[in-house]
Amino acid sequence: MRKWMKKWQGLIIWVVAIAFVVGMIWWSVAVIRNPEVENYTIEQAVAYLVKDGKPIERKDYWLMPWEIDDFYTNLINLYQVSSLDTLFDEPRLKALIADVLLQQKVVLYYAEKNNVKPSSREVKKEIENTINTIKKDKNQLAFIERRYGSLARYQEKYLKPQIVTQLTVKKVREKVAVVGEERMKEYYEKNKEKLQLEYDRVDLLGVSFESQKEAEEFLEKAKKEGFEDTASSLNLPTEPLMNVGRGLLPRDIEEQVFSVAPGSIVGPFSFLNRWYVFKVTASQVFSSYENFASSDVYATLKNQVEQEELQAWLQRFLNEERISYAFNDQALRYWWYYAAGRNYQNLNVEEAFRELESVLFEDGVFDAAVQDSLKSLYVLFLEDRINELTSETGRLSVYEDILKRGLEPDKDLVERFGKMSLEEVVAKKTALEEEKQRLEKQREELVTHLYQVYPNSVYVVEKMYSIKPNDPKVRYDYFSTLYNAIKPLLSGSHDSSSYFNYLVQIMLNLYTLASSTNVPTDIRVESYYLLYDMSLLLKDATSAELYVEEMKKLKPDFMDYEVAYNQIESLKKELQTLSATETNIATENSGK
Repeated sequence: MRKWMKKWQGLIIWVVAIAFVVGMIWWSVAVIRNPEVENYTIEQAVAYLVKDGKPIERKDYWLMPWEIDDFYTNLINLYQVSSLDTLFDEPRLKALIADVLLQQKVVLYYAEKNNVKPSSREVKKEIENTINTIKKDKNQLAFIERRYGSLARYQEKYLKPQIVTQLTVKKVREKVAVVGEERMKEYYEKNKEKLQLEYDRVDLLGVSFESQKEAEEFLEKAKKEGFEDTASSLNLPTEPLMNVGRGLLPRDIEEQVFSVAPGSIVGPFSFLNRWYVFKVTASQVFSSYENFASSDVYATLKNQVEQEELQAWLQRFLNEERISYAFNDQALRYWWYYAAGRNYQNLNVEEAFRELESVLFEDGVFDAAVQDSLKSLYVLFLEDRINELTSETGRLSVYEDILKRGLEPDKDLVERFGKMSLEEVVAKKTALEEEKQRLEKQREELVTHLYQVYPNSVYVVEKMYSIKPNDPKVRYDYFSTLYNAIKPLLSGSHDSSSYFNYLVQIMLNLYTLASSTNVPTDIRVESYYLLYDMSLLLKDATSAELYVEEMKKLKPDFMDYEVAYNQIESLKKELQTLSATETNIATENSGK
C-alpha cells in the first residue's frame, strides 16, 4: 500500500518535475526580464551569479522571484496539475526550476563574453513565424491582446527578448557541445552490454512438447512448411511471448533467439520440464552500431549524451570562470542543495544537512518557529541519511559475522571500511546505530509537529503512518487520504481495474477501524461513511445500506440519513433497469 502511495506521489513531482525540468535540456527554456518591473535591486533577487567571489552587477544575471513563479505556473498549467503539496512538491519543483534558470544565465554570460548571438535576420524570421502562428489561432490572439494590450506590444516587449534568448542559447549549444556520429559510436561501444540488457527485445511464438523427439520432428517439418501452418495441421496450441528482454530466458535459449533474424525458427530447447521450439516474430537487437543507430531509442539516447556533454561543459566553464551561485532566499538555497546540488562539483551536501540541523535543532532543542518548508526538507535529508546508515550497519553486520567465523573479509568491505579488528567493527557499528536512533527521534518529532499543522498533506500523513501505524486517527487519516487520492481515478475516464486491489485494502482497513469498539466513535462513524461512499461508487447498494445503518446506530445526528436512503434507492432502481436491459438483450440474441 505504501509502495502505491509513493508511486502516486511520484506521478505528481517526478513525472512533472524530473521528466520536465531535470530531464529537460536547459537551453530550451526562455528567460526574459519582466518588462513591467524596471527598477529592482539585487537584494530583491532570490539568487544571482557570483564571479571571483563578487556579485555580477547586471540584472541579466539575477534570478528574480517572478521568473520562477511564471515558469512554475506555466508548468502546472501545461500538465494540468490542480495542486501540489506545499511542503514537499512545490519547494522541490521551484528549486529545480531555479537551477535550470541559473544554468541558463551562465550560458548567456558565456554568450556575451564570446560574442555569440543570433543575427537580426534570424530574430526577425523567428518572430514572423511565431506571430503568423498566433494570428491563425483566434483564441490565443484574443488572450494576448487582452493580457498585453496589443499584439505589437507583446511582440516588442515580450516575444522579441524571448526569441533572442532562445536563439542565443541554441547557438551556444551548437558551439560548445556537438555530439556527432563518432561520439555516439564511442558511447555505444562503452555501453554495449548495458544497452543490450535494457533495450534488446524479441517477440516469440512457441510450441511445447513432452519429448525431444517430438520437438525435433516438429522443427524439421516447420522449417519446410512454416511454423504456424505446421502447428495448425497438428492441432498444437502456440504460445506467444511478447517483448522478451535479455536475462529472462536460460542462456542457451537467449543466445539463439537474440542472434537470428525475424522469421527464424530455433530449437528444440529443454525448459521447465518441456521441450520448446520458437519462431522469432520480431526483434530489436543492438548487435552492431548500425542496429543501434537505426533504432527508435537512438534519438533519445543521443539527446541524453548531448545533455551530459553540455552539463560537463557547464561545470568546466563554472570552474574556469570562477562563477558560482549565491542565494538571498535561504529556503530556496537549502532546497536547491537537496534537489540539484549533487550535480555540482565542490558542493558539500552533507555540510548543508548539518547546517540545516543546527537551524532546526539549536543545542539539540527543536525550534518550531522555523519556516515549515525547511522542516519538510530536513525530514527528507533525515530519511536519506537514515537509509544510508541502515545500509552501512548492514554491511558492518556482514563484516562482523565474517570476522567471528575467523574468515578474511571481502575486498569490497575492506575498501569501504578499511582493515579492522572485530572490536573496531563492533564499535563502529554501535556508533552508527546510535546516530541512526538519534536521527529517527528527530524525524519523529518533526513529522509529529508537521502532522498537527498539515493533517491533509499526503506526504505528512504517509510519514506519520510509518511512525504510528496502530494509532486509530493516524490510520484513518492515512487510508482516507489514499481513498481521496484514487477516487477521481475510479469515477473518471481512467481504467479503474488497476486500482481495485488498492481499494480493497483501503476498504478492509477502514472496516477494521469502523467495526472496532476500541476506536473512538467519531473515527468509526467517519470510516463507515467512507465505506458507504465507496459502495455507491462500486454500485453496491446492499453494502451501502448496511453502512448507513451502522452509522445511524453510532451517531443518529451524523448526517441526513433520509438523503442517504434516497441515494441507495436510486441506485437500486438503476441496477434493476440495467439488469432488465441486459436480460432483454440476452433474450433477443438468443432468439436470433
